[in-house]
Amino acid sequence: MGRVTCCINTKNDMLTWCLSWVSRMEWLVVMQDVQKQCNNVVHGLIQKLKKRFLLHEIMIATNIIYPKFWLQLEAKHIFFMHLGILKVHYFHGMNIGPNQVFIPPLLDDLKLDEQTIFSR
Repeated sequence: MGRVTCCINTKNDMLTWCLSWVSRMEWLVVMQDVQKQCNNVVHGLIQKLKKRFLLHEIMIATNIIYPKFWLQLEAKHIFFMHLGILKVHYFHGMNIGPNQVFIPPLLDDLKLDEQTIFSR
């Protein structure tokens, strides 16, 4: 085969050059495979991030511990909304490990309700 000289200036030139060497069907197969691999990588990354970080709603709800949160006009109303979110996620026990050992909740929601009744 002779030497191939190529000068590619645009995306269309690249496509034309590639299609001259690879049939259109092969090109589509390669592109679909690359797209599938990229989707798998992104899906895996999202799953790892979900395992590593808290849910967005929980991260927002934990803002109640910062003094800046209480500067908002609606802080008292929003507080109880955020507290409800935190209760759903943290005020219940769970079974963990291969033997499914029960771990009681870290916080007592009844005691918290008694303490927050004075804030209403």
